[in-house]
Amino acid sequence: MDASRLRQQAWGYFKELGRLKNELLTRRPMARGTVYELKRKCGKKTCRCTKGQLHKQMCIAITRKGKKTLRPLKGEELISLERFTEFHRQFRKVRADFIKISKEIISLANHLEEEMIQEGERCLKKKRK
Repeated sequence: MDASRLRQQAWGYFKELGRLKNELLTRRPMARGTVYELKRKCGKKTCRCTKGQLHKQMCIAITRKGKKTLRPLKGEELISLERFTEFHRQFRKVRADFIKISKEIISLANHLEEEMIQEGERCLKKKRK
């Protein structure tokens, strides 16, 4: 690929990095974990859960230092943590995209360097003749 096309491709990547940078630097509260509905039996012989109507509770699963903990959620806390965990998932995706594009730019820079070195060598050969 010639140097001009490499520069055009790099320019597109830099524009994408700018967009991702803005998303990464947006201030919003985040929470690591997964919010989900837990269904379980209580163990009482006469309870409705023994007939298949399980008890339902919204909770968040968080892993810290290798230990998984479940915490029940209610009302406002449930709404906030659902939103905060979604923000964290979005942040991680944008971060992964940022890293991927950064690696592509480094690769392009290496190719561009090689192309410009070859161009310099061609110019030197013309001057010798």
